[in-house]
Amino acid sequence: MNIPKVFYLAAFALFGLVFMTLPSYSQVTETYCSTDVPLPVPPTGTGGFGTAPTLSDLVVPASAIEGGEVTKVVVKMYITHTFDSDLEISLDSPIATNVEISTDNGGAGDDYGSTCGTDDMDPDSVFDDDAGTAVTDGAAPFVGSFSPEGLLRDFNGEDQEGTWTLIVGDDATGDSGTLNCWCLDITTSEPLETEGIFPAVSNNYNSMTASGASPGGNVAFLWSFMYGSTTIAGPVCPGLEVGLSPVNILAIETADVDGMAEAIFFVPHWAIVLYTQIVDIDTCRAGEVIENVHSNN
Repeated sequence: MNIPKVFYLAAFALFGLVFMTLPSYSQVTETYCSTDVPLPVPPTGTGGFGTAPTLSDLVVPASAIEGGEVTKVVVKMYITHTFDSDLEISLDSPIATNVEISTDNGGAGDDYGSTCGTDDMDPDSVFDDDAGTAVTDGAAPFVGSFSPEGLLRDFNGEDQEGTWTLIVGDDATGDSGTLNCWCLDITTSEPLETEGIFPAVSNNYNSMTASGASPGGNVAFLWSFMYGSTTIAGPVCPGLEVGLSPVNILAIETADVDGMAEAIFFVPHWAIVLYTQIVDIDTCRAGEVIENVHSNN
């Protein structure tokens, strides 16, 4: 085992952190495609003219990973339409989390994508949070990868199983189209978890293990003397809600290839309770808050 590094808090120089390698875990990406296609996209779909948007379902079966949760979603589609800026496209998860994909983009151009690809599983209009071009900066027919208007990471931490729904509306008269095909690339992993060993291991040291982080990704270790809901302002995953208030960042480290680590906290004798939490920065998932009830040894 390598000699551990120790980090100290500026406000409380009595704290430290040690990282050690733990056993491995897996991360899996699967492609699922809707069989609820093709469907017409009539004009005046969502503009208040009385015609409902087109709803297409995609059912994800039981996960291959027991207890797996979503860490990334990529949306792929092929829609033919004669006036792209009429379209409003969004995606609902099985628990009704809605993410805006594209609204009124593409001007008078035609289509999203050009093909459904091999076996209707590879549409070439792709929406990915990590894409270098925003859909608002793209042009019809939107072939390639684009970041959506909303954040697909909003699905992170959810269960992939169940019915996902692509919502395609037309908010103007005159033009119409067809939803030809659409697919999801869903990456899942075991849940992001923390476990504590309390009371103190020895000499005021408490231990916390973390598992389920992105292999090779960045992990933030958070701490606070108080429990409470807080929305992070930055620099770690701005907008993410965590269970500590106020939030203090003890360290940001690169996870090992197995996505696991251990943290050992040196707690001063006067600290009765210390709350800790980890955040997978790559997927903006927060683990459960751990209440560390301290006893002096």
